[in-house]
Amino acid sequence: PAAGGVSLGAASPNPAGALTRIRLRADAAVRVVLLDARGREVRTLLDGPASDTTLDVDVRGLLAGVYAVRALSAQGASTVRFVVAR
Repeated sequence: PAAGGVSLGAASPNPAGALTRIRLRADAAVRVVLLDARGREVRTLLDGPASDTTLDVDVRGLLAGVYAVRALSAQGASTVRFVVAR
């Protein structure tokens, strides 16, 4: 993980149509949320212990636009942005 104890890799594919994958690396418990372009929480993707995993983010049902995935832990935070295309 990055110096903050949590890091997110780039979203792939980007733009996403149905699903995008993001690699998460964390040293401890982490809360990962999906945010819309205005910073509003759309859903929680993970809330608990994590280490090295890949998050499958289902974007079906989301409007086209820019979204962010934010990972927060006691040691720090990481954010990655991606586009949902229709």
